[in-house]
Amino acid sequence: MKFIKLIIIFSFTVKCFAQSPVGTGFNYQGELSDNGAMANGIYDMEFVLFDSESSQTPLLIPKVVVTAVDVTNGLFNISNIDFNFVPFYQGNEVWMEVAVKKSSTTDDFERLTTRQRIGAVPYSYKSETSDFATIAGDLLANGASVNDVLMYDGINWGAKKLGWRDQNNILSLANESYQVLLGNPVDSSSAKLTVKTDEDGLVTKFIGSGEMHNDYFEADVPIGYVGSVQDGTNAGTTTEDFEIGTKQSNVTGNMHLTIQEAPILTIANNGNIGINNTTPTGKLDINIDANDNAKPIKITKGSEIFGIHTNAGASIGDSTVPPNSGIYSKGDIKQEYQSNGLVKYLVNASCGINSPSIINSYNGVNSDVITITAGNSGDCFIHFPSDIEDRYYQVTVASRPGVYGLMVSCDQLNPASRRRTLGCYIRQATANGFQRMFSDIMVTIY
Repeated sequence: MKFIKLIIIFSFTVKCFAQSPVGTGFNYQGELSDNGAMANGIYDMEFVLFDSESSQTPLLIPKVVVTAVDVTNGLFNISNIDFNFVPFYQGNEVWMEVAVKKSSTTDDFERLTTRQRIGAVPYSYKSETSDFATIAGDLLANGASVNDVLMYDGINWGAKKLGWRDQNNILSLANESYQVLLGNPVDSSSAKLTVKTDEDGLVTKFIGSGEMHNDYFEADVPIGYVGSVQDGTNAGTTTEDFEIGTKQSNVTGNMHLTIQEAPILTIANNGNIGINNTTPTGKLDINIDANDNAKPIKITKGSEIFGIHTNAGASIGDSTVPPNSGIYSKGDIKQEYQSNGLVKYLVNASCGINSPSIINSYNGVNSDVITITAGNSGDCFIHFPSDIEDRYYQVTVASRPGVYGLMVSCDQLNPASRRRTLGCYIRQATANGFQRMFSDIMVTIY
C-alpha cells in the first residue's frame, strides 16, 4: 500500500495560569490517502522526533504509537500526542516523522516521506510561565486576527486565516474575496466557485426533496430560480415539474434565451413571447431581419406542410413559393358556409326534361356529397350539404349546337326545410313563346 499525507494540522491549547500547567501534549489532525484514494478504516500511527529533517537518530525512545485511529473519508483526529519531551520546553526546533499501517494487518509501519517541522510548539508549553500578552502581541504583529488557526506550511508554523467558518451549522466563506477552486483549475477570472474535471459525465449534483430549487439574487432581491417550486396549485402543474423562471416577487423582469449573450428568444413578464424581439406585443411576436433569407415560420411533417416566406406570402401543403403577400395552397380550401370570401359550391349538372345528373361538383364547406333530383315539368332540384339561404349564387346555361335562345332560372325553395335546395329549369324562346328544354348548367354559390 502507499500512503500519501495531504494535510496536517496541529492544534495546541494554550493556558496562561501557572497553577494549571498545559503539559507537552498536543492535538493532531490530518488527511490520509491510501493508494491514491481517501482512506477509510482503522489505522495505527507511529510518531518519532528528530533534531533535523535528515537526521537518522531519533531524539526520544520509545516512539509514540497510537492504535485504532478511525479514518473517515481521509480525515482523522488524535486528541493527544505527548512525548513528555524537554526540548519542547527549551524552545528547540524538532522534526516529527509519521508512519502508518492498517490496524488489521501485521505489516510494518510505512513511513511518510516528509517530516513536519515543529517550531512554534515550545511557546504553547512555556505559556505556563510566559506573559500571554507577549505571545499574543507577537502573533498580532505578524498579522494574526480573530478566527485564525495555527497551520504548518512545510517549513514554519504560523497564523492562517480560516477560509470557511461555521455559523449556526451553516458553512460559509469568512471573506467575500475568497475563491473556491475544486479540481485544481487554472482560473484567472473572478468566479467565486470554479470546478474543473477531466472526467466525462456528471460533475455536480443537487439532492433534495419536494420543491427543491436554486434561487438567484441581485442586491439581495430574488430575480430567478432553477428547479421546482410548483406544488400543483397552478392548474396543470405537479411537484414533479422542472422549471427555469423568474421569482414571484420579480414583476418587471423578462426571461431571455441568448446566443453569445444576445437575446434570441424572450418571454416577457406578461406572457408574450418574442423571437429576435425583446419587447413582444403579441403572444408570439417574431421580428425578421430584412437581410435574413430564412423562412420566418416553417412546419414540417415528413415534408414541409406550412411556411411563411420572405416575400410575406404563405404556402400550405408544400414549400411552393406563394405570390408576394399572397397564399398558395396545394389542396382545396374550405370555408364555413356562413362566411364570405371563398366559393362554397360549384356544380356542373345536366338539367331538364331528361333524367338530371351531376357531372362535376366541388364542395368548399365540408366533405358531404351534392345531389340532384328531378322535379315536375322538367325542373331539377340540386341539394347542397348546408343551408344556402342568404348566400350569393350565379347560374349559367351551357350552349348546345344549333339550339339558340336557352335561358335558365333557379330559385331557393320554400318551405324552410328545403333551404338547402335550389330548383332550376331551362327554357327556350320561340316564336310562340317559351318552351321547357334540357341542357347543362353551371351553378356557383359564394
